[in-house]
Formats: sequence, structure tokens, C-alpha cells
Amino acid sequence: MDLAGRTALVIGAQRPLGRAIAVALGERGADVAVAGVSRDEREDFRVHSVANELWALDRRGLAVPIDLRVPSLVEAAVQQVDSEWSRLDILVNAQDRLLALPFDETGPDEWAEMLDANLTSAALACQAAGRVMMRDHAMHGRGGAIVSLVCAPAVEGHAGFAAYAAAAGGLLALTRSLAAEWAEWDIAVAALEVGFGRDQLEEAAPAGAAHPVALPDRPDLPNREIAAAVAALIESGESGVVRRLQPSGG
Repeated sequence: MDLAGRTALVIGAQRPLGRAIAVALGERGADVAVAGVSRDEREDFRVHSVANELWALDRRGLAVPIDLRVPSLVEAAVQQVDSEWSRLDILVNAQDRLLALPFDETGPDEWAEMLDANLTSAALACQAAGRVMMRDHAMHGRGGAIVSLVCAPAVEGHAGFAAYAAAAGGLLALTRSLAAEWAEWDIAVAALEVGFGRDQLEEAAPAGAAHPVALPDRPDLPNREIAAAVAALIESGESGVVRRLQPSGG
């Protein structure tokens, strides 16, 4: 897929990685709508800053309000992009959230939180975006692309990340299923495993854990490198795959 002239929605743009992805797509010629994960005031400010940065690149940027805990607002975010730009070609689910907590200390609330943050919200976004992409394929012959980001526990065994691994592993299963189901609509659905983000690890461990999880000590991947990999995966048209990024020399 040539990104020039395409439209994209990046969810999770309040984080440095989401911002880097939005900018990378904009640098390759796409118009990019950006959303955070909630209606927090500071988060809204960051998302609007990313939209302004896209305009500075001479691309259209659009800050979209969203709250991933409310299904109707996920649908509304996709519909706003479609209403503003009359199309949506690319969705990037970059809202990945970690929880480092022993499984025997993981309660129903933490379990539900991981499912909502990492599986349900992404599934709802895929469903809403997929409907727009299928319509565009039927009317204009255009295809689409969906990329979801996950951290290492989704594909590796890491002690203390069971709830996250279950949710993100479910997202990988969804990715493969949608790749098969939407192939006839020329919608490529893929995932990217990006290791551990330092900002995610810092927020992952609850302060009150009885037995704190030993957090992984491994080099971070630069956000710009991950963003370039997201753009390359979209451009490749690969579907049903889970690409894994490794730190240089790792």
C-alpha cells in the first residue's frame, strides 16, 4: 500500500510511541487522525499537539475524542474520521497497556481492565474501521490496513504478566482471524510485537503488590524505529502475520 493520499487513525497517540507512528505515517504522505485512550485533559492536550505537528508536516491532522471504556465512543471516533475525510484506509491500535502482577494476586477488576484496555477496545476499533473499509472496497475498490501493537508477553512467556498476555494473545488470535475473514475485501490485518516500552514498564507494576514482579531489563527500541516498522508493515500489504522487532544486537 502506498501511503501517499491515504487516511489513517492512530489510537494511543497520547504516548510518545503513538505520536511517532502518526508522524511516520504523515511523513510518508498520509493524513492522520489521532486519538488517546480517555478524555483526560492532559491526554487531550498531547493528542492535539500531535495533530498540530501533522499540519506542520503539510498533512491533514485531526484530533479525535475517544474513551476506550465506552464502546459507543470508539465507534464515534471512527465515524468522525469517515465524516471529516469520507474514507478511512488505515487503523493502528497502539493503545497497548501492561500490568505486572502475579496471577494469584490478579483480581477480577485487574483481569477485566486488561481485557478492556488491550483486547475489547482494539476489537471494537477493528470492527468499526473494518465496516468503513469494506464499504470503500465495495464502492471504490480501495483496500485497507489494520496494525495492532503488542508487547513481548503476548508471544513470550514472562512471569507476572498473565492477565496482559491473555488479553494481548487474544488480540493476536483476532488479528489472524480477521486477516482470513477480510481478505476478500483487500483489508490486510497484522500485528507487531515491539518488546517492552520503558514508559509502559514504569506504569505497569501496582504499588500495593504483595510480591512485586521483576521487570525485564532489556534495551528499549527507539520509538522512531518502531514507527518506521509500522509504516513498512502497512506498505508491505502483509496480512495475518505477527512481526517481531528486536533491539539492535539483541
